[in-house]
Amino acid sequence: MISRALRDEAVSLRKQGLTYSAIKSRLSVAKGTLSYWLRQYPLTSEQVREIENMRYKRIEKYRATMQKKRQKKFDCIYAEESSSIGPLSQREFYMAGLGLFWGEGSKMKDSTLELTNTDPAMLRFFIQWCVLGLNIQKTSLRISLHLYNTMNVQNETNFWSHELGIPIAQFHRPHIKKSDSGRIYQGGGFGHGTCKVAVYNTKLARKVLMGIKVISNEFVRP
Repeated sequence: MISRALRDEAVSLRKQGLTYSAIKSRLSVAKGTLSYWLRQYPLTSEQVREIENMRYKRIEKYRATMQKKRQKKFDCIYAEESSSIGPLSQREFYMAGLGLFWGEGSKMKDSTLELTNTDPAMLRFFIQWCVLGLNIQKTSLRISLHLYNTMNVQNETNFWSHELGIPIAQFHRPHIKKSDSGRIYQGGGFGHGTCKVAVYNTKLARKVLMGIKVISNEFVRP
């Protein structure tokens, strides 16, 4: 486990224009780990020009060039997929939600729909699916956070409220996990704790569970 604070410090140093080698010498973190943490933080052209060591300057120029090439490839693939997928029909949207809940949702209760994750985008989709796919009132959703005691509870609550578009009044009291080191990351991680979106509705929970069962029955072994 790598501490969140250490990763944040590495990112801060990178934004200041430090090379991987300089950051490694300060934090004693393996270059492989730094490469994973900092892959989204290439140095600017101005920062590269300020590097005095020519070897490190060449490395950073190469790294920036490769980053641009990778991004260009991803942009092309994104454009192709966007054109291919297009807007989702109502049925496709509903089926996508069933697939998400099948993979990520809690299926232990037949009275509650719960999905827990660290990715705000995934939870936003789930909320949208509940509202548009299941006709659930957004005001009926309840949010629970699992945080570490090294985190600022109010800041993280504000973060999730803003990201999900859910007022804090709909948040339960957060669960705080004790940790001396604030260990959030293992090879990277989101860093805002874990968020659970729940709606208490037996009829709809059973509808979703049976919808998943219909799909799973398509793959029953003969």
